[in-house]
Amino acid sequence: MEKKDQTFFKIFLAVMVLLATMMVILTIYTYSQLKKQRRELFYQAQNLSELKEKIQDPQFRALLERKKKTIASGRNNQYQIKKLINQIVNREGNLRNIGYNLSDTEKKGIIKESYTIQIDNITMRGLVFCLYYLEQLPGAKIENLYLEKKKDQPRP
Repeated sequence: MEKKDQTFFKIFLAVMVLLATMMVILTIYTYSQLKKQRRELFYQAQNLSELKEKIQDPQFRALLERKKKTIASGRNNQYQIKKLINQIVNREGNLRNIGYNLSDTEKKGIIKESYTIQIDNITMRGLVFCLYYLEQLPGAKIENLYLEKKKDQPRP
């Protein structure tokens, strides 16, 4: 009986050592992941001032104001708006496609223009930049935002 008890305690001790080892490994892994996230957040905080400078770029603001006046004056057309969207997006990413849709609501007599924009290879900072300037367009409203990260494409 004593030999069975010793064998049981040896097995029990081995299992406990294995569990303790797994807990240590998981703790170290979690610590490294948290440290990595902390570094990324610190990097993003450092680059926030760079993003603010881009948003306050006087050349781009002047271009945007000129285009806004053109659009507000009633001389706008689909081509001009697409060209402006192209200028905004191509500063930070690659424009894949711009879709255009014109819908007329009969009850209210409202004509609604909508654009669908597909962008490739854009960073989060670039996305914030693009969204900020797209919302500055007269009558612009971002209704849907769909983000998709593809694993097979390298980030810029």
